[in-house]
Formats: sequence, C-alpha cells, structure tokens
Amino acid sequence: AVLGQPWLPGQIGAALNGQAVPQTPSLETQHNVVLELYRDELDHHMERVGVRHARKHLAAALDVAEATAGQPLSAEIRRRVLTSEVAAHVFSALNEAYDDLQWRAAA
Repeated sequence: AVLGQPWLPGQIGAALNGQAVPQTPSLETQHNVVLELYRDELDHHMERVGVRHARKHLAAALDVAEATAGQPLSAEIRRRVLTSEVAAHVFSALNEAYDDLQWRAAA
C-alpha cells in the first residue's frame, strides 16, 4: 500500500494514535518527494541499474498523482518516464508529467 505514497505510514500512525490524519500531499509536494526518492535510488544503485529498479516505484507514484489530480496522465509522457534508459530523460519526463497533471487538475 505504501508503494507510490511514502507518506502513508505517517497517516496510518496518526489515525492509530487518534491524531488528525494529514492530508495526501499536493501534486507539487508529491513531485518533490518523487524526485528526491529517484535521486536516492540512482545514488544507491547507480544509473544503469537504478533507472530500471525505480520503474515500479515511479509507476506507482504516477498512479497516486493521477488519483490526486483526478485526471489521467498523457500515455506518451507516462511511457517516457517508465521506459527511458537515461536518468536525465526520466527526470525531464517526470517534470513534464507533474506539470501536465497540475495543469489538468486546474482545468
């Protein structure tokens, strides 16, 4: 359940402790978290392995972002995020994905 939403354990912990449950982060915050986690993945595994290893996490993060936006992401942008072999291209596609979702959510 945490895949794509690393803030979920904090929300669950708050609920279990009878505290106010924090809202799901904004798309902007989700974008920043995804970029940070992706950088960490690349630092840990290096680019060749990290790009591929991170794909399931990025796919889940995009699913959560789509749910937050209430709009689907462009299939072409999603494909570029999840199939690129070059980390710089993935970063660029991630930025485009979150920009696209923020624009769609505002429309």
